[in-house]
Amino acid sequence: METMYFVDYKRHNKTSNAWAYKTELGTTSIDEAKKKFHALMGEYIGGDTFDFVTVSLTDMFGNVIMCESWKKAEQ
Repeated sequence: METMYFVDYKRHNKTSNAWAYKTELGTTSIDEAKKKFHALMGEYIGGDTFDFVTVSLTDMFGNVIMCESWKKAEQ
């Protein structure tokens, strides 16, 4: 059995005060998973919609390979 990798996000909408969370990708390719991880971070950081986001890349055993969180600076 090949190792599976999963890319998940958790994000907070600052206008509606709602949380969203989802597994965006499941793949056997670590390179594809890393690309998705970076794409999600680039999409959600610094925009007007979200004030908090965490993106994580884990394997099928739950080992964290990459994880990053961002919180909009208080003004």
